[in-house]
Amino acid sequence: MTPTKTYYLVVAGKNAAGSGRYSTTLQIKLKPQSVGQFGAVTATPIPTGVRVTFASVPNASDYRVRWSAGPNENRVPDRWSEHYSSWFSAFSTKGTWTYDVPMSAADLTSTAFGNPIYVRLQARNTFYDTTYIRKSPQVHAWPTPVSPAAGGTELRVANYNVMCAGCEPATGKPWSARVGTLATVIGSAAPDILTVEEASGPSGSTANREAYQDLDAHLANLQLTYSGAAPSGSTEAGTRILYNPAKLDLEAQGYLAGVKDYRTYPQSTAKETSIPWAVFTVRGQSATRFMVVAAHYALPSASYGAQKKSLLGANSSQVIASLGALTNSDPKLAGLPVLFGGDLNDHRYPENETNGAQPTLVRGGFYDASASLRRVGTDRPTYNGFTPPSAQVADPNQDGLRIDYILTRGMAGSLQFENRWNPGTSILPSDHNLISATVRVPSSSQ
Repeated sequence: MTPTKTYYLVVAGKNAAGSGRYSTTLQIKLKPQSVGQFGAVTATPIPTGVRVTFASVPNASDYRVRWSAGPNENRVPDRWSEHYSSWFSAFSTKGTWTYDVPMSAADLTSTAFGNPIYVRLQARNTFYDTTYIRKSPQVHAWPTPVSPAAGGTELRVANYNVMCAGCEPATGKPWSARVGTLATVIGSAAPDILTVEEASGPSGSTANREAYQDLDAHLANLQLTYSGAAPSGSTEAGTRILYNPAKLDLEAQGYLAGVKDYRTYPQSTAKETSIPWAVFTVRGQSATRFMVVAAHYALPSASYGAQKKSLLGANSSQVIASLGALTNSDPKLAGLPVLFGGDLNDHRYPENETNGAQPTLVRGGFYDASASLRRVGTDRPTYNGFTPPSAQVADPNQDGLRIDYILTRGMAGSLQFENRWNPGTSILPSDHNLISATVRVPSSSQ
């Protein structure tokens, strides 16, 4: 029956002897009501995206589904690339509904980007009010993450911006007081590979070491791939790679060329950023080889006409190009799996643009290790602003801001990803948190 339309009804009884008389004619006209409230709404991962489940809404004539990679549709302008389903009839099903929201690389919701898909349902009753739309509570879920391939060698990877010596705020401890705590936090993660940023500046030690050399001296189970000076004329001398020599053998190392540091304007005067790389072999497994790259992108100067995200995305494009040139020039490097760790100075939110540092890497074949089978502490930001754990509150949308990343290429997926937001120490070690991931590195025979 259609609301607002008049219907006429008569009723007659019937038995073995036949039908009786019809009743007096009744006139019926349904009176539409305002659309009711949503009940429980849930979102669950599926391999192709996210499945949203909800109960029928009282007095609804139609439903629609809205989704995006971002949590807040009320930002003006709405900077998320939002998507809507077509309106569909509420009369075709009673009880529980399901709708599968697809993931898409275009709006950063594919698994490799590590973003949740945020969903909000809409309901209306066009027979009562053609303009009013009822909205459900927001729900979200991450698409089903990739499971690391069976076999291979399990490795623990960590990335840590350790805050340069001399960069401490007035309320912070100097490097000489922080380095022991940094070593404690790193030791608790027990990484086989560690990429660090900002391990630069005079350490103040009696040995007159640079900060990265001093950090190395405090890490009994790790050692630097290279303890000398960064390439002449480059920036970010404290970006370094350390490894566990009991498990890995260092095969080759160097620096990527051609990645600009856009903190300087104009571009013609911009220096290159020091981006070290190294190739390792798992000890005793000559077929298990992989490359590590560490990077720290500087915050671009506001004098550039391009948006910050575009410039940071250009950094990643240059990394991809330089890495490609390197591996193409040496057959021994071709096809190696890659671990990439760094502070990219670019949080995950699109803000009008989807061509930032991490999306550019993902579109270049990388996989964000935070899209993991197990996430720990990812509801908090990776940049803590040199605040104690008590001030590092969980994001209400359960996906914390991140500018620190571990990405992989040629070994998609991770067993665990952790943002170690609470170091459990009395001294705050850095304005960033250490992040770690457990991955499986395939052998060339797999």
